[in-house]
Amino acid sequence: MSIMMIPGNQLNNPSVEEKAAITSCGVPERFNASEAFANHLVVLFAVPGAFTPGCSVNHLPGFINKLAEIRAKGVDLVCVVAFNDAFVMNAWAKANGIKEEIVGSVLHTKKTVD
Repeated sequence: MSIMMIPGNQLNNPSVEEKAAITSCGVPERFNASEAFANHLVVLFAVPGAFTPGCSVNHLPGFINKLAEIRAKGVDLVCVVAFNDAFVMNAWAKANGIKEEIVGSVLHTKKTVD
């Protein structure tokens, strides 16, 4: 089935419902770190990539396991940054049972063209 587009028609914004299953991720949301970190005590850590052996076995689990201790020290937000897209970060959080305890963020790079 195809739809003929004519001038003035508008496309609907995609809307994907977030589900618990690792195979269904909602539309990524913008994360304004400056706004989220303002006036808060934040633990920010970076990993080379979600689902990599070292990061999945050593790095992230340490923060998950010590989250209560970290929060007890007055930390408002724990954020992990990786060089992955938002869908991979969402799936990695689900695979590790993270809901909103740790915020996953994505490193963006701008490629310049000569």
